[in-house]
Order: sequence, then C-alpha cells, then structure tokens
Amino acid sequence: MSSSLHSGSRDRTSTTNLTPERAAETIKNVASSIREASSKIREMVRTIHQSGAIEEIAQAIQEASIATRDTAREISNTKTLEIVTLLGVRLRPQKKQRW
Repeated sequence: MSSSLHSGSRDRTSTTNLTPERAAETIKNVASSIREASSKIREMVRTIHQSGAIEEIAQAIQEASIATRDTAREISNTKTLEIVTLLGVRLRPQKKQRW
C-alpha cells in the first residue's frame, strides 16, 4: 500500500512515500509533541492559578456586571419617570404585598 504524504512543516512542497514504519514514526512524534504541549499548558495553568489572576479577573467581571445592572436600573427608572411626567400621571406608592 503506497500513498504520498506531505512531510509536515519542514517542507510543504515535497512529498514522500508513506511506509508503515514512517507512519509509526510520525505518530510517535505527534504523540511526543502532544505530551510536551500538555505539560507546558499544565504548568501555565498552575502558575496562573497560584498568581491569583483567575480570582482577580472573576472579581472584576462580577463588579462590572453589578455596575451594568445598576446603570440599567437607573436608566429604566429615569425613563419611566420621564414618561409618567409627560403623561401627567401621578404615581401612588404601592403597598407591599405579603405572600
């Protein structure tokens, strides 16, 4: 069984015949590269976690969300008051219902 395979990132324009031995070697090289990348990523995640960066970004996102919510409420309340004023409607305080 003979087929051609690009020789990877070394030279994308040339092709070589793929033998079972060459295929096995290529698979081993890929597996080795995956292990190396996995180890580097694991180390990077550990370092980022230990630095406190994850907690810091989570807190910043929470604070931004709260500020956005409060701003949206303020805009909504302002617009409601403007509409009521334009319509000349008097608002009566609503009684709190107990459930």
